Amino acid sequence: MMGGGSNHVSSSSNRRSERSCGRRTVRSNDECLPDKYGCGSRSVLKWSGMEANPGRPFYGCPTYNLQSVGKRWCGLFMWVDKVLDEEEVNDRDNRGFELEEWRMKLAWMIGSLESEIKVLKLAFCVLLVIVLVVIVIVVCVVWK
Repeated sequence: MMGGGSNHVSSSSNRRSERSCGRRTVRSNDECLPDKYGCGSRSVLKWSGMEANPGRPFYGCPTYNLQSVGKRWCGLFMWVDKVLDEEEVNDRDNRGFELEEWRMKLAWMIGSLESEIKVLKLAFCVLLVIVLVVIVIVVCVVWK
């Protein structure tokens, strides 16, 4: 998997290398690319020059494939599609957590409304009894 890569390096740093991974916050260090690696450099986007993966994009250390000029490689190598797949799974997990939290709140609200309905039914019954008692008293007073 650590095949050679072309020396074509993008001029800008990878936006997905930040700890926040775009619009979501990560819970562990290995859910996305960290901002910097062991060599202190930021990851850069490169494209594979190997026959097995021609033109396939990957994130790598800026010193990847430069050992011949005395640069030490820190070992950073990750296919872009693997990082994106992990982010999709993590986004799905986050949505699942948010959905479960929403379900719990909804269940609590339903329980609260059900208990309020029981109280209102009881109050209605009490009022009905009071009205009937008043009617009976009025009828008894009128018939005398």
